[in-house]
Amino acid sequence: MTRRDAHPRRWLTLAPAVALVAATAACGDDDLDLPDPPAAPPTAATATPTVDPELQPFVESYEEALSAVVVAHEAGDPEHPDLLANFLDPSGALNNLQNTIRRNEDHDVYYKGELVIISAEVAELDPPDLPTEATIDFCIDYSGYDLVNREDDSPAGDGDPLGRYPVTALFLLGTDDNWYVVGQSTDWDEEC
Repeated sequence: MTRRDAHPRRWLTLAPAVALVAATAACGDDDLDLPDPPAAPPTAATATPTVDPELQPFVESYEEALSAVVVAHEAGDPEHPDLLANFLDPSGALNNLQNTIRRNEDHDVYYKGELVIISAEVAELDPPDLPTEATIDFCIDYSGYDLVNREDDSPAGDGDPLGRYPVTALFLLGTDDNWYVVGQSTDWDEEC
């Protein structure tokens, strides 16, 4: 399946993201709290043990998307097949991620580590009964995800560790019945 087969309708991204991410997450009845990340971080997003059935497809899709971002950044490949398989709309989230990878490659740096989903909440399903579009608020832990020099993996950022930030991700249902990320935005001014 190609990106274009997933859904004919396109969404605009909410705002560019440095790595992957989105706007403020509000607490509600659909709020899902997940365990803290393990002490020894894996190379991709951590799988969630138990998920509300309504959120399961979105959490799984976003975990795959986060994993694809980590792999593509480490490979320095903006056209990485994992990235292309999880994101839609070259003018939105995919385009922002590809530009970040290219810019980082020009400076011999990349993001290394993991991005972990801490919680997820349904913000909107459209249409509500059988949705083909969804907006999901996530809390993402960036503390194990750092900008490093490609030559020796030494820190390349300002040294201040990142924390947990709210991300709003926009999804479209593909013709293959899988959910794809089409837009995302992070609120870097508010921790979750």
